Amino acid sequence: MYMEIDMRLKHTVILFFFILITTIAIWLVSTPTSNIQTIVTETHKQITSLKLIKSKSKPVQTHHLGLTELNVVYLELLGFSSLARLFPSNFENSHSIPIIVTGATSGNYENAILLVESVQKHLHNKTVVIFDLGLGSYELLKQALNEYGAIIWIGRETEEYFVSADINAAVAQAQKSGIVAWMLDTGDATSTLTHPKMFSYFKTTAAKYRFQHMISSSHLVIYNTKEIHNNVMLPWVQCALSYSCISPTGAEANYCNLRKPRYLYSGCHHYDESALNIILGQAFNFLDNKYTYSGNSVIFGREMTTNSSSFPETTARYSLDVTVS
Repeated sequence: MYMEIDMRLKHTVILFFFILITTIAIWLVSTPTSNIQTIVTETHKQITSLKLIKSKSKPVQTHHLGLTELNVVYLELLGFSSLARLFPSNFENSHSIPIIVTGATSGNYENAILLVESVQKHLHNKTVVIFDLGLGSYELLKQALNEYGAIIWIGRETEEYFVSADINAAVAQAQKSGIVAWMLDTGDATSTLTHPKMFSYFKTTAAKYRFQHMISSSHLVIYNTKEIHNNVMLPWVQCALSYSCISPTGAEANYCNLRKPRYLYSGCHHYDESALNIILGQAFNFLDNKYTYSGNSVIFGREMTTNSSSFPETTARYSLDVTVS
């Protein structure tokens, strides 16, 4: 899941209000009759939240990033203010979290349908929230964290969904660390898939990330704790608002040239995913076992029916292949 490079992030505050308030769609897979009531309730919550941010919040600390005044306002709208809704203090009575969140556009709505089908099959008692805002991944994710406190994030471009209901270990781990992620299938280091200039932006070097296993931003379990809010989400969004950070000169996602040693830069940059990995390295002092999934259960993968069998065959990601009967 890469950030769209041509998206200029020039949403005005008015446009943000309009899109946010009018296009959030809540899908409750287990209680279809409550969908309309939920949409109305969530819309009013968003309106109230935005009014509070506008009138009462203190400006976010932008440190050395040199963000424009509009971007500072944008950060406040995304919940980076003195009124930030953090877990667990603002979500004491919530028993349904983490909820499942994804984004959808007119070009990939089929992915959202497949996700919902996988939730109905394996996690039928969970809530699915689908944002159709035309925003970046980090924006969708942060809005969901503000509203619900804890989420299971499924990237809108992934084709790997739930193949198991056994999410308890991942959720328990995320409750302790604040975030759980899954390593890339390739096992590549962050230095392999990150443009060298991005490291400079974070005042670090690629050499420090040669042995950090890069994680995918397509599947995340996140709790909006104070530490995650300040040390992960804030610098991630701040980087995304700065072109010199998220898209350094010369960065591109294609034409990878993997070479030896493998940890050298391949020429492929993973944009928002690269930024997240740099930030996680700094936030967790390069102890990737603190935030990478440590359980044995297969949670995400692809289910398909083959001609040779009448049973759905699951090609599981992040683990060995399994078969669902």
